Amino acid sequence: MNLSVNGTQLNGSNYKLKLNSLDVVFHTDATAVILDVKDISDLYVDQMHSTPLTTVPEVGKPYYFAVMLGAGTDMNPKVLWDDLMKTGSKATGTNATIEYINLFRSPGSGSAMVLFKYTENTPTQHQVTFNLDGGTMTGTNPVMVNNGEKVTKPSDPTPPANHRFVNWYKESTFNNVFDFNIETITADTTIYAKYAKEYNILITDGGPDKSVAINGEIVTITADPAPYGKEFDKWVVEEGTIALGNANNSTTTFTMPESNVRVKATYKDKAVTPTYTIEEGANQTYIIDSNIDIVIKASGEKAKLGMILVDGTKLDTTNYTTKDGSTILTLKASYLNTLSEGDHTVEFAYDDGSVSTNLKVVKNNTTNGSTDAGTNTSNPQTSDNIVYYIVTMLLSLFGISGASVYVNRKKLFNR
Repeated sequence: MNLSVNGTQLNGSNYKLKLNSLDVVFHTDATAVILDVKDISDLYVDQMHSTPLTTVPEVGKPYYFAVMLGAGTDMNPKVLWDDLMKTGSKATGTNATIEYINLFRSPGSGSAMVLFKYTENTPTQHQVTFNLDGGTMTGTNPVMVNNGEKVTKPSDPTPPANHRFVNWYKESTFNNVFDFNIETITADTTIYAKYAKEYNILITDGGPDKSVAINGEIVTITADPAPYGKEFDKWVVEEGTIALGNANNSTTTFTMPESNVRVKATYKDKAVTPTYTIEEGANQTYIIDSNIDIVIKASGEKAKLGMILVDGTKLDTTNYTTKDGSTILTLKASYLNTLSEGDHTVEFAYDDGSVSTNLKVVKNNTTNGSTDAGTNTSNPQTSDNIVYYIVTMLLSLFGISGASVYVNRKKLFNR
């Protein structure tokens, strides 16, 4: 392949010439022309658009592009450069100087080589200022940013005393947050730091999840364990206008206002559940059709008695009577005769507790008119019934009639 420089044909397989004071050596072979450049750092040869500049050019550094041209190619330098840029080169020419250096033509074949010099210029820069509004920050302020590029987000500033950094904003009125991942700088720019005042939280006999908070922040408070014999009662707000989530819960929340807050946990005497007992008539046995009432005495006050239950079901008041003396319950025989054989539970349900006992119901087995099974022998009945049986027995010994016994029994129970 033969080359000509400025119309002068060069002969031989290797050529060396001075080009713009740069020492350039051209080697020729049957398929391509390769350039060795001395005294410049890079030469980019775009051979049929296969070797573009794939790294971002450094500002102020010259890059040389040699474009190999086939016969019939448009020799207009701008057309050649625009064509070169289509190859994916990162030398975009947006902020650069592009110089057409020379055209090397091979006589006869119509092929040629064009040499360009490409230099990235110093880009236009803009000043970005961080308005700290009384706070402080590390790093440079202001900073210079290339036109169209993003500014690097700085570390959060140290806010003024008793304040908390909130975010960076576009305006001093804090209408729009400045998004460092999206915003590009096209002019001198000021970015504003916003702070929020912190207010104190004081909890008496309890503690908050934070000692200070800003307006709108959720605060959780928890009462201390109750003293011995006490239990948590409620929260009392002593300072600040707040709405507690649940003033009767030992742990609750509120939204911090624009003021200090003082809240106190209060306690009350712990409610003691009394222990009730069956004082007389526990675990009795009733014989069906014996027609003898069952009397049971429980330790609770009659005034606190809510209901009587048998086997967990509320008993109608027509089936029993009660009277004071703790609580004396009389289960009527007419009701007892309706119970099935087996064990039953009789429960005294008071306002603040309960107590129960077992009642066994058995069949009335008689032989020749006498009762085969004993009556209520598993446990003595109350003292009233015992007195009744003793008096009945004594009167029988003296031959007194059953009517007299009945009258005396009524008098005894009416005392």
